Amino acid sequence: MQINKTRAILSPSMAFSTKPLSADFYNELDQEFDGFTNHILVSQHAFNEDWEVWEKHPLGDEIVLLLSGEADLITLHEGEETLQHLSMQGETILIKRGTWHTARTTQSTSMLFITAGEGTVNQENPA
Repeated sequence: MQINKTRAILSPSMAFSTKPLSADFYNELDQEFDGFTNHILVSQHAFNEDWEVWEKHPLGDEIVLLLSGEADLITLHEGEETLQHLSMQGETILIKRGTWHTARTTQSTSMLFITAGEGTVNQENPA
C-alpha cells in the first residue's frame, strides 16, 4: 500500500481496510462506510503552499505527524489563533476535537493524518 495513493480506514471494531484515492473519495467514504460513523481515516497529504480552507473534526481528535518539510499549523479556539511550527521529521501535534485548523508552508511538505473523519467541516474563514 502506498499511503500517498491509498487511504487506510479503521472501522469501529478496528478492522483495517484500504481505499484508493478518487475524484469523489470523501463522498464514497460516506457511502461505503455508513456515513463514516465511528471510523478513523489514516492519510498522507503533500502540499507546498498554504491550505485554502480551515477544517474541524467535531467527533474526535486528529493526530498530525510531520513526514518531511516544515509547516505552521494554526488552530483557532474560542476566537484565539495559536501557531505551532513543525520542522523536525517525526514531530507530532494533537488537534483537539472541534478545533478549527489550517496549515501554512512555503516549501514541499508531507504530513500523516489520523482523523476521526465523521462530520468533518471545511470553511474558508471560520471567524
